[in-house]
Amino acid sequence: MKIVALAIGASLGLIITLAVHLLLTSSGQPACQPVMVLAIGGCDGDGLCAVIVGNQQGQIKKDKLQYPVAGTVEELCE
Repeated sequence: MKIVALAIGASLGLIITLAVHLLLTSSGQPACQPVMVLAIGGCDGDGLCAVIVGNQQGQIKKDKLQYPVAGTVEELCE
């Protein structure tokens, strides 16, 4: 009986540890996705440029990227 209780306790401990690990790793990271630069606005003295980017789902967003800005940005995180 002690062995069964020990096995159940170890299993629950492992499940709780995995759940905490998943919560910490998934909630701390922003969602990132590949985007295409659609338009470039003005740039400041530090080389930060205003851009409009779009993703494959058709969503469009204003953002700022370092100069030079052209083509596909690897990923943009929200």
